[in-house]
Amino acid sequence: MNSKTINIICLIIIVIVCISGCSKQEIKTVTKNGNGDVCDKDTKNKIDYKQYLGEWISSSQTEFEEDIWGKGGNILEIEDINNEYLRGNYVSVQSSSANRIADFKFEGKIIGNKVKFKYEDSFHTKGEGILKFKDDKIEVDLNQCTISEDNTSGWCARGGTLIRSRIQKNRQEQSEIELGAAKADTFYVEEVIRGYENSMIDAINQNDFSLVEKLLLPNSNLYKSQKKLILNLHERGITEKLIDYDIVEIEGSEDGNIYKVYTTEKIEIKYSKQNIKIKDYTWIYTVFLNLDTVKISDIEKWNR
Repeated sequence: MNSKTINIICLIIIVIVCISGCSKQEIKTVTKNGNGDVCDKDTKNKIDYKQYLGEWISSSQTEFEEDIWGKGGNILEIEDINNEYLRGNYVSVQSSSANRIADFKFEGKIIGNKVKFKYEDSFHTKGEGILKFKDDKIEVDLNQCTISEDNTSGWCARGGTLIRSRIQKNRQEQSEIELGAAKADTFYVEEVIRGYENSMIDAINQNDFSLVEKLLLPNSNLYKSQKKLILNLHERGITEKLIDYDIVEIEGSEDGNIYKVYTTEKIEIKYSKQNIKIKDYTWIYTVFLNLDTVKISDIEKWNR
């Protein structure tokens, strides 16, 4: 093999190595997991974009209305977001002395943890920006801003690091408290219905109203009717067996004191040794709930 051939082979090897190295550098760092969710290729961590909905403010500020107009700063409102798209509004205030602002709506495609967008506000100030999601913060980089020559009030918006506003945090905390309270209330409502389904059967079969009485609101329609029913079935020699029941839906009132509970029930009714029937029922129970009472007050047919 002569020196010319060797030089050609070496050149080919160098080109292959270079192409391979360059290709590796150009590999994107963002990919999708098996569920189609965008995630970081290195960590495979899914980004929950919905957590960024709402109000974000300059990290040097604490409140929008309270501080931004006096000291200057930025506020971002993310109005809509999913795995591919973001829509929002951005306000940037210079300071109280200059009293100049930039205020614009924008939208853009999400690629990994970034959103590139173009903007133009009502003062004909326009430019381009990049929004980056950084765990519990958002970074906004605004560049290439231009102002029309005849515009004296225009101002190029500032970027920076944004954090959750205290107002937004309070809203989220209140929502979580309300959700927790609602779940707790629903739990007690379900418990009283479960207790009733079994206790009512025992009360009928043993002719003992006291077995179910504690679950009923005193002097309510259900209290009176079930007391009569238990006595009537006993006098007729009828017994029952609960085969199955299901709580299909629970609806709460605005004040949170009254709940409508939609149920289905399958009951075995024994009229005599030879006469046994299985019947299906659909009922709507009314449950009264306050700080120290969870009682069933009424029953009506549910026409599904």
